[in-house]
Amino acid sequence: MTILEHAVRSGIDAEITDLCPVLFSRDQYHKMASAGAFDSMRVELIEGVIIQMAPIGDTHAAVTHPLAVILEAAFGSGFTARNQAPIALGEDSKPSEPEPDVAIVSGNWRDYLSRKPGPQDIKLIVEIAESTLATDRSIKGALYASAGIPEYWIVNLVDIRLEVYRGPTSSGYALTQIYRSGETVELLLAPGKIVAVADFMP
Repeated sequence: MTILEHAVRSGIDAEITDLCPVLFSRDQYHKMASAGAFDSMRVELIEGVIIQMAPIGDTHAAVTHPLAVILEAAFGSGFTARNQAPIALGEDSKPSEPEPDVAIVSGNWRDYLSRKPGPQDIKLIVEIAESTLATDRSIKGALYASAGIPEYWIVNLVDIRLEVYRGPTSSGYALTQIYRSGETVELLLAPGKIVAVADFMP
């Protein structure tokens, strides 16, 4: 059972219960985008299904850039922060190209002029969640864990806290930790580098 099928059958996320069960290949998705099919929409490809993304709210938009700057500086030389840009996950039979709010990847921007970062490149993914909190916890969490992304953060704007997920497995992340303003987080793949939650939490 795919991540999306599980979410629909278990009623985890009401937002996806009306999905049309038409599956697209990665190549079809790219051709549709190039032809302008999505010019008026924000969409993501998740396991072959094209999903329309929620509009970005003002607080969400305000938090994204400073968070990317903070994380890129913390990781240091040899790493790049990508903001709301697609990454490539999954096999061709279940292709996914989510657009996380921030992804820390190896190398610099020139390394991705002709390809998207894949699991081997990605060190940390961050989603900033308000209306999308349920989706980011369930579908996105399972997707990133199954791809082997070592660390996943949700900046939870509903409860004003940071949710840190580590220990990816085929069914989700094994470890969850909660941080609030006034607390700090040590980056999993940048040992000794500390980030203050108050520096990006509204």
